[in-house]
Amino acid sequence: MIRYPDGEEAASRSRTRARAQFVADLETIRQSIRKDLGEKVVGARLRTLIATARARGFHLLTIDLRQNADVYERMIHELYVRAGVNIDYLGSDEAEQVRVLSRTARPCWRR
Repeated sequence: MIRYPDGEEAASRSRTRARAQFVADLETIRQSIRKDLGEKVVGARLRTLIATARARGFHLLTIDLRQNADVYERMIHELYVRAGVNIDYLGSDEAEQVRVLSRTARPCWRR
């Protein structure tokens, strides 16, 4: 193991313990389902999650959420259409899109 002066070795040990505990928790869930409902109910997704957790650890995988702005515009337009809001988001220029979002968007959390 490489030893870094900033404590990376300790962090690595902590991640290894977290991975082991996560896998143990998943195995407990799998055993409980198997005992109470049978192996067929466990399913491929849980088995895959356990295998992935063993290989990658608790964080599993990184996700890059960057996307082309056109994709977001289409998604926002579709949300307005599905909500029954009569707004041509895709047909609007950027200034109008900002106005629309400012009028209709609400925060999803409370402070």
